[in-house]
Parts: sequence; C-alpha cells; structure tokens
Amino acid sequence: MVVLNAGAPNFLPLLLGNISLTAGTVFHWSGIHTFYCRKPTRTGWVKLAAFAVAFLALLPFHATVRDRPILSASTLCAILTLCLIDVVRHRSESFSFASRLAVFALLLVMVTGFHPLALLARDGSYLPVTDCVLGIMVVYFAPLAGTLPFSIVLVLLYFEKLVGLKLHLAPHEELTGLMNRRAIMTRGRQEIELAVRTSQPVALAYLDIDHFKSINDDRVHKSCNGMLARFADLFKKTCRTTDLASRYGGEEFCVMLPSIRVKGASPFGQRLLEAVHVCDFHIGRQVTVSIRLVVWTPLDAAVFRNSLIRQADLPLYEANRMGRDRFLVHVSSQDLTPGLERLAG
Repeated sequence: MVVLNAGAPNFLPLLLGNISLTAGTVFHWSGIHTFYCRKPTRTGWVKLAAFAVAFLALLPFHATVRDRPILSASTLCAILTLCLIDVVRHRSESFSFASRLAVFALLLVMVTGFHPLALLARDGSYLPVTDCVLGIMVVYFAPLAGTLPFSIVLVLLYFEKLVGLKLHLAPHEELTGLMNRRAIMTRGRQEIELAVRTSQPVALAYLDIDHFKSINDDRVHKSCNGMLARFADLFKKTCRTTDLASRYGGEEFCVMLPSIRVKGASPFGQRLLEAVHVCDFHIGRQVTVSIRLVVWTPLDAAVFRNSLIRQADLPLYEANRMGRDRFLVHVSSQDLTPGLERLAG
C-alpha cells in the first residue's frame, strides 16, 4: 500500500493502507493482553494514533518512498516487541508448545520487518517505483506472510489454555480454586499410604464457618461466594506448599497436612484462627470458624483399616460443645483408609 500509484502522493490509499496494517497489529497485541487476563491498556492505541499523526504529517511534505516505509516498519516492530514481551512474561513455568511457537512466529514477523527497515535505512533504491504488481507484492506483502503463522499460533494458545483450564477444573472446585471432594479423596489415599510406608504422621484439619446459614440468609449470594473465595486465599497464606487444601462441601473445608505432629498441629490451628479474625470478608459482620484437627501417629504401620476422617467427628462435637471460634486437636494411632470412603459418599 505504500507505493500505490507509483509513489505519487495519493493520500487516502496511503493513509488507510498503513493505518489498517498498524491497527491490525494493535488488535493482535490487545488480544494477547486480554488472553493473559491483564488490565486493558491504551498503549497500543496511543501508538497507533501517534503513527497516524506522524504519517499524515509526512504526506503534505511529499516524503520520499523511503521515509514512509521506515515509519511504518518501525511502528510495527515496536508493537510486535510488546507482543513478544507479553508472551514471554506470562508464559507458564516452562514454555508450553504453543508458547514456543508464539515466540518463534513473533520473531519471524519481527525479522521480516526489521530486515526491510535496515535496508531502507541504508539504501532505498531497491524499492519499486513503478506500478509493477509483482514488485510491490514481493517487497511489501511477502514479509506479511509471517503474520499468518502468528495468527494460527494465537488460536493454538487459546485452545491450549482451554485444555489447561479443563484439566485444572477436573480436580478443583470452580469458585475457590481449591481441590474438590473427589480430588482430596484420591490425594488423601496417596498421602496416607505414604505415611504408613514411611512411618510418618499425617493430620487432617476440618474448618467449619460458624453460623453460615444465618450469614447466607442475611447476605446476597455473591457476598457469600466472595467470602468462600477469600478462604482459599487464607489457606494459601497459612498452609505449607505440601499441604492439600480442599472445599469439602458447602461451608466446610478440609486440609490434609502430611508429616505434621501434634506440636505442629496446634500452631497451625491457631494461625488459621487468627488469619480469619483479621480478614475482611466484606459482608459487614465478623466471621468465625471452628477447626478440628486429627493427628494420626503411626504407632503400628501394619494397622491400616480404620478412619482418620471418621475420627474428626469427635473433636467436631467437642468443639461445638465448648463453643464456636476455636480449634481442637485429637490424636489417633488407629487405622486410616476406610474413612476416606466417606468422602465419596
């Protein structure tokens, strides 16, 4: 579009063609920005507006065929660089296949843009100055073929994210992002079997939101959902990376604590209580919880046919009898596995 009309100052095609090309690249970047759930930004559109003003300013001065492509290529490369930064910055811990393809496609597009830019800066005599369609296509449109694989890669990134989200939601609860009931049952079995083999203790913590029914009746549904989601943040702050936090159902949460002894269970319960006390749940009232912890100590690793989870009922009843807003620890050396079946019920 730069040399339409053999370089003659036909302003409208020149302006529309170059702005359309730049706007398409800005849309690419905005799509990547939205894809990674970042806040909307006007940076790309500001660059587009600045480019349009600069390009429009060049036209009345009869800028050479060499000057206009330099401005266009420079702007495109700047926006593509922003795309590359976003893809690299927001990748997963290890580059996924689609992320690698996205980086490669972006580099390909940038190289096809920087190469003509370098040639133009040194010598613009190679540009076609006639209306030869083939010459214009080779010099200007062939490099744009790099945008095709980039567009395809964006679609691959989208589907990769959908698959990743589906795999994440399968064992996780959607509202809080914590493990769901089935997942904690599966992982709980594995942790208990490991505890028996290694003769290590394992603890299970239950957390009930006190008076949840009255809170749910007094507040709108969104407020209660927000409160439940805040508990997921509390678990992230108070639990270790090896702990398994889950939403057991309704207002009840369950945390499995591998390799934790009685002396470690009490500080955990106290820490969790204090975290709830200082947290603002934005519902206009104080939220308290009752926590019961069962610590299994492997006095006899061969005994493996009773329930850690079932024995959490004892401290639950005790905690309710003694009052709300407290935690209670129960120690057991009995067997563990069958109680996990209750999670599936």
